[in-house]
Amino acid sequence: MDKCQFKQGLDKENCVRTCVSKSCYDELYSWNELEEGEIDVRLTSFKGCVVQQVREREMEQRRKEQL
Repeated sequence: MDKCQFKQGLDKENCVRTCVSKSCYDELYSWNELEEGEIDVRLTSFKGCVVQQVREREMEQRRKEQL
């Protein structure tokens, strides 16, 4: 996330979200990016997407450990 540290405003938010999860960002924002001042009604969906990815990775790791 160092690449985001000197950005400001919406550019910084988009940068951080892309770093957190490029696939979730692309799914929810790439087709219709936020505009300055717009209320982000997709943020909850983004968070849910990230949580789902984390759970999937954890489950995959457990499967590998069981083998």
